[in-house]
Amino acid sequence: MSKKEAPKLQTRRLIEVCGIVQGVGFRPFIYLLAKQHQLQGWVLNHPQGVHIDVQGPENELDIFIKNIRQQAPPLSQIDSITCKSSAVHSLDDMPKPGVFSIRQSSLSLAKNKSNDTQFSTHISADFSICNACLDDIRDPNSRYYRYPLTNCTHCGPRFSIINALPYDRKNTSMADFVMCPECLQAYEDPANRRYHAQPISCPRCGPQIQWRMSDGSTSPSSDSMQVLQKAASAIRAGKIIAIKGIGGFHLVCDASNQKAVNKLRISKNRPLKPLAIMVKDRTQAQHYVQGGEAEWALLGSQQRPITLLQKHDALSLQSVSNKHNKILDLASNIAENVPYLGIMLPYTPLHYLLFDHIESALVFTSANYSGQPILIEGDDVATKFQHCIAGFIDHPRKIVNSCDDSLVHFSGGQRQMLRLGRGFAPYYFALPNTLTQPVLATGAQQKVSFALGAPQNEKQSQALISPYIGDLNNLEMQQDYQHRVMSLTLLHQIKVAHYCCDKHPRYATHRWAHQQVNDNSADISTVPHHYAHVLSVMAEYQLQQRVLGFSFDGTGLGDIDSTQHAHNPLTPSKNCTLWGGEVLIADIKNSHRCYSLKAFRLIGGEQAITSPARLLFALLLEYYSIKQIQMMHLSAFEKLGAHQLENWHVLWEKGINSPYTSSIGRFIDAYCALLSGLETISFEGECGLLLEQLALNEGNKNALSKREKSAPLFTLNAGEFDFLPLLKHVIERLTADKSTSLYQQGASLLFTQLSALIITISDQYPTLPIVLCGGVFQNRVLMDCVLSQLKRRKKTYYVSQTIPLNDGGIAAGQLWFVAHKNTLENKLNTKKKMRAVPNNSE
Repeated sequence: MSKKEAPKLQTRRLIEVCGIVQGVGFRPFIYLLAKQHQLQGWVLNHPQGVHIDVQGPENELDIFIKNIRQQAPPLSQIDSITCKSSAVHSLDDMPKPGVFSIRQSSLSLAKNKSNDTQFSTHISADFSICNACLDDIRDPNSRYYRYPLTNCTHCGPRFSIINALPYDRKNTSMADFVMCPECLQAYEDPANRRYHAQPISCPRCGPQIQWRMSDGSTSPSSDSMQVLQKAASAIRAGKIIAIKGIGGFHLVCDASNQKAVNKLRISKNRPLKPLAIMVKDRTQAQHYVQGGEAEWALLGSQQRPITLLQKHDALSLQSVSNKHNKILDLASNIAENVPYLGIMLPYTPLHYLLFDHIESALVFTSANYSGQPILIEGDDVATKFQHCIAGFIDHPRKIVNSCDDSLVHFSGGQRQMLRLGRGFAPYYFALPNTLTQPVLATGAQQKVSFALGAPQNEKQSQALISPYIGDLNNLEMQQDYQHRVMSLTLLHQIKVAHYCCDKHPRYATHRWAHQQVNDNSADISTVPHHYAHVLSVMAEYQLQQRVLGFSFDGTGLGDIDSTQHAHNPLTPSKNCTLWGGEVLIADIKNSHRCYSLKAFRLIGGEQAITSPARLLFALLLEYYSIKQIQMMHLSAFEKLGAHQLENWHVLWEKGINSPYTSSIGRFIDAYCALLSGLETISFEGECGLLLEQLALNEGNKNALSKREKSAPLFTLNAGEFDFLPLLKHVIERLTADKSTSLYQQGASLLFTQLSALIITISDQYPTLPIVLCGGVFQNRVLMDCVLSQLKRRKKTYYVSQTIPLNDGGIAAGQLWFVAHKNTLENKLNTKKKMRAVPNNSE
């Protein structure tokens, strides 16, 4: 065979790889893989992902394509690989065998996209410093020695610095920093791990950290070590400082200094809600908490979330003391009256370098007032916190997209996301059916995230969930929400044509969605709150079949249309519109409520949410007279006086601003007041955590397992479940015995009875898989109890691990509904059109 006929032995493939494939070292990986297989061609970033034009022997190409998925970089996520055969290049058009190149990225998204209805490539989350970079900042012979902003293709900022796609340096906040010759050489060297690392920089050419005084003025010192020493000195002196992280500023102080922690709480207007701490390594963390290997692995993962770990009890604390010879004290006001401590490890070079000068653990909490957006500009930190900080560490690498720290814990033996943030967000998942138009699901009111869905190619659609935003209870948060929606839609160059929101008309997301529909002539759908909770779990597991959903949370607007079910007609005894203790039979089309908690009033409306004593009083009035309640001498009412109870009774009796609720969350708050005497709370979930603390008490370790076999203390009747037997049992015990052990037993009894309720109802629907969702199931003691029972009975169940169970997952559920709604409507319309076409075959 002559040399001219050689191209006949060649095969050419055009390959599109979609997913998280930009900013994770994917092009260098393809380059090296192609070189390994002696293939010709090139690779470039493209608006929909990575495009590869490759030519070589067919068997080598097949292995090459197989290895793309099997050997992909650890931070990448491949959703699809599409291959098309193409005409083989002539010898004149192609380089020599084995010559492969990385080409300049395709045109900007705005110029390159054919329309604004398709999803672009995924954006990588931000990741913690890798071990190789950590070695660099420790090596005196490295160019990156002690450089606080060191990164490479395997670590560092991604989402937080990008302002346009494709992911190239010119489209990030590093565009203003020109690479020095050494960095440029590393950037262009295929053998270097910083090959095409877009944020690459060093002390010579990159941004430098600065020490800024509390008024925002810059300290004359420019040496990074001096900056870190000033910060450490301030912390050791009991002062508060701020530090610029990847996705926003943190307020930082010595975690062992009670006064400093108290001052920080006052400054943030956060009186009791637990604070997170940062420790230098796992060894230091083990002084304070205990956990399984999976929990420790998550704590040290490249996502580096805040991980909630159980505090040491007295016995295990003694063993830790004996092992480590000393115990490092924490201020008692970091996480009082809760069994867990939020811990994270350093995730930037700056953090590691700071711990070279600090021995104690540090409080690390977002730099914002409670209920306000996280701060990303140094000038704003100086304006808002000048009164309480000694100074702050800043640098000129701009944060384009803010992102709070992720918060996770392990429950029932699996990971559970409480706050989707840095390291995990944006979170992408597949939509199995192609959408006809881009959809924005706006979420709820509390713990808000939004979700964006759009076609990605001819075969599939994609969805993303935004990072956690927060509660939209004020104008600043609502403006921040709107800004983030605009940023992500512009980043992906998507024009939203359909909005989906919660049914509650007072939710800011509901009002905003309807305003967008009016302004842009878009379509809109609404999804009931508790149905969306169920759908969010279905979205994570790509479920479409009918399920039995236990949707337990605080409160959300009920769906009156779903109160009837053919197999179990529900006839609620009261006009209850605020739900929260619902058992739904649901699929992708609709849901029907088959059981609900027996409703009770919220005396004073929203005021009752922060008053467990008020909730307890209203709950008891469903079963007892006011005189009977007063004769119980419950500790929750001791300081209130007869006059206050009589006023509440009038509101309850006349129904004045006292709507009915079926919320399990509010029932738990009332139950907590019954056991603990707690009158008011300062943060959401406080009662649940207090009950967990009681149930996990050292003297009560075996209480849960013992009470799993106890008789049911609830009734099921006409579609309602009622815990009156449980209340009677506890009240009778309380009036006869005030011992601490009784409170602990009462706490564990609640969790075992809720577990028994779920088992009892699920037994009535043995063919349906079980979905557990809603904020109540963030309670670890409850989940451990429920899942152990479900596993023992070999029941099929689903609990989301990445999409939050709380309201942070509502948007994902809304989007899952619309995706299938559009598909079902399209199929229906297609069938109608087919029936309408005359048959001319005869």
